[in-house]
Amino acid sequence: SRKEVKVIPIKGGRTGGMTPDGKYFMVGASKAIVFIDTATNEITKTIKVPGGGGNFTCLPDGSKCYGGLRKDNSVAVIDMAKLELIKVIKTGPDGNRLYLNSANPRYGLFANESGKSEQVSVIDTQDDVKIKDIITGLGPHNVAFDPTGKFALVTTKKENVATLIDTSSENPADWDVITTDIAAGIQNNGVRWVPTPAAIIAAMAN
Repeated sequence: SRKEVKVIPIKGGRTGGMTPDGKYFMVGASKAIVFIDTATNEITKTIKVPGGGGNFTCLPDGSKCYGGLRKDNSVAVIDMAKLELIKVIKTGPDGNRLYLNSANPRYGLFANESGKSEQVSVIDTQDDVKIKDIITGLGPHNVAFDPTGKFALVTTKKENVATLIDTSSENPADWDVITTDIAAGIQNNGVRWVPTPAAIIAAMAN
């Protein structure tokens, strides 16, 4: 059974995420990103940032993590070896979360989820720069790449349709919208790619 271990007061604590190695739990707070040591359940470090309160994504090797800075319309890049802020990348209204391309995690789409936003930002995680913005439906919130990394589906919670983006090019500057008119239901939010029956059978055979 699960039980509450400890309560840690954090001003403006809104979102959280675990590092790939499980060493730290990160909290998006008011003008800060807070790191909690999971071995001691104590705050290890607090990094001051503009804005704050967005979600987290870490690179597969755990070298860097990216935290959305909603009030600053940007994303924070964090050096996880030093627990230091490397830089802040301007994105779009209510910067929320980076989603890495499943086939090439150097590049990803950053969701700017403001109810007035119609854009996601293409981010290069090697050079830590924004490459371009892509216009979507209203209120892009979650993004899912297909297993090949050639397509990304973006849910737009302020509309009843979703956006499909072509991410097949090796040059992310060429990524672009296929359609913003995929029927998805009112306030569509989360999204997942579902394997085909053939893919499921093949996986089970192995």
